[in-house]
Amino acid sequence: MKAGHPTQSEVELENHILKLKTDMLSLIVSGESLARILHVIEKYCCYLLGVDGFSVIPGVIV
Repeated sequence: MKAGHPTQSEVELENHILKLKTDMLSLIVSGESLARILHVIEKYCCYLLGVDGFSVIPGVIV
């Protein structure tokens, strides 16, 4: 692989971050509470870190 090209895992992470940003903006615009927004962020972080006990589908606000 050439230097400077992102790996597949880097691209996947960037896609997850972009989706999280989109979901956060959607929650903010819809007037969700800060507690709800932080809960969604926590679930995304647990998903990305592979923490058991959290079932998050990227792109689906639960």
